[in-house]
Amino acid sequence: MPPYALSVSARQILIATVAKSVYTTPMSSTPSQMMIAMPPGRMHYLWFAGLALAGHLLLWQWSTPAIRPAPAVSPKLAPVTVQLAVKPKVTARATPPALPRARESTRPQIAARSQAMPAPPAASVSWSDNNGAVSTASEASAQTGSLHQLSELSSSITLDPVTVLTPLTESDQSLSLHGYAAIAPDNAVLKTKLVSESPGKNPVYGLGEITFQIQDGRYQVKVQAGLDLLLTTLNLYQMQSEGNWTEFGLQPQTMIEKRSKRSETATHFQHDSQTINFSSSNRSTALQAGAQDRASIFLQLSALGKGSPQLFQAGQQLRVQVAEDREAQEFLFQVQAKEILKTRMGELETWHIIRPPRAGKYNSTLEIWLAPGRQWYPVQIRNTQSNGTVTSQYVTAILNPEKGSS
Repeated sequence: MPPYALSVSARQILIATVAKSVYTTPMSSTPSQMMIAMPPGRMHYLWFAGLALAGHLLLWQWSTPAIRPAPAVSPKLAPVTVQLAVKPKVTARATPPALPRARESTRPQIAARSQAMPAPPAASVSWSDNNGAVSTASEASAQTGSLHQLSELSSSITLDPVTVLTPLTESDQSLSLHGYAAIAPDNAVLKTKLVSESPGKNPVYGLGEITFQIQDGRYQVKVQAGLDLLLTTLNLYQMQSEGNWTEFGLQPQTMIEKRSKRSETATHFQHDSQTINFSSSNRSTALQAGAQDRASIFLQLSALGKGSPQLFQAGQQLRVQVAEDREAQEFLFQVQAKEILKTRMGELETWHIIRPPRAGKYNSTLEIWLAPGRQWYPVQIRNTQSNGTVTSQYVTAILNPEKGSS
């Protein structure tokens, strides 16, 4: 038992002794009187209590361990080893993109060629690399995800080889299309199939329609193109040209274009002031005689074929001003040769004309096949861009409101 445990009994004895002495002695007595009045035995108790108290205090002092603050212990930090991994320097090596292979340069002078799916309403309409159904089709592909590729479409097309000549170089012997007699073809709706092929990508299929209508000295041409989806068609492109019908063919007044996710544009032919104005540009261009727009040029070629077939001879060059959505340029067409196309409507004899690229003016190649036996309608159209993308549109049916379909 520790020493300080005795303090409890000592304290009790001391308290009881003092209390007994105090409470039995009158409070009015002086200390000397209290000592005298206190019995001798009580004095012994007081002395004993005092000694016990003193001893208790000494024992308490000796037994109490000294409380010293523990020295602060500084934590010993373990050494940290840091390893730095240095990646080797990587030098990027730029690989130049493969240049698109020129279609004409790789062809022989006379090459066998299957009737690819004819060029697109939108592709034929998009004669420049920056404006075309191909770019519009790419935008719609990003929105709609996967496209439905029709196996029936590819399996039902069997194409005969055709003759293709190397494009001629521009010469001073080109003829202006203005001033030649024109005969209006029958009003018709041309139903078309569309396919766009880009290098390294799957083909994109679509549907199109070209409508010709001439009545009461006025004409209207509509061109539409869209993606052929599983259960529906997504409209991508619409173009409409309106104007007067004259003895020399079409005289456009207004051409309107609508594209998916783009603002509508309009081209105005001011015949009084001999200018062409564009809603998408502040510029104006001088209007040349016989000028056409991107929609009316097809019907104009058909009308000239019916009225002046002598223009379409192998090696002939034809020039005409064509207005687009921002500018007007002179197109140079070169008549290639007669070709036999095998289509859903049977074998058709056609005149193949081509507008080759011209540096600084247009970078794509436009090809048109006109069928004299079918009102000189454009039964196949192909647009080849400088990046190698080929968009083709071919006619699958000709609907004549007055005569029925063919």
